[in-house]
Amino acid sequence: MVCFKCGGDTVVTNSRLQKRTNGVWRRRRCILCDTIFTTIEAIDHSKNVHVAPAAGEHKTAAQPFSRDKLFMSLYKSLGHRSTALPDASTLTDALLPQIMGRLADGRKDAGYTVARADIIAVVIPVLTRFDKLAGQHYAAMHRVYPS
Repeated sequence: MVCFKCGGDTVVTNSRLQKRTNGVWRRRRCILCDTIFTTIEAIDHSKNVHVAPAAGEHKTAAQPFSRDKLFMSLYKSLGHRSTALPDASTLTDALLPQIMGRLADGRKDAGYTVARADIIAVVIPVLTRFDKLAGQHYAAMHRVYPS
């Protein structure tokens, strides 16, 4: 990795596994300018995981899974809370392993798919337990279309 300040090479001075987010935290130091900074490595689900549309939706092709899209939908549902931003971030981190647990094998070159309905089925109970109003808002905004 290169330094964000001068573009020089960096060395890792400390590294830790983040069990909750399944990422790696690293402290880096630039060899040229001695700048110290932190990086966090995380899985990029958008390259391997696709969301299959629900029956009855106009979109026919599967969309790449987006952690940010999940975060924003939770954030919008939690908008009435003063702690919406940290709550949405924490819930996103907690929901990701549950959603990834519902992956279906696809073709080897195409990666994995998860049904939109499965994502909704995972999110609604957890969000409702956390905040009933937010759960109702999420359910209203993410209706599952009957097959």
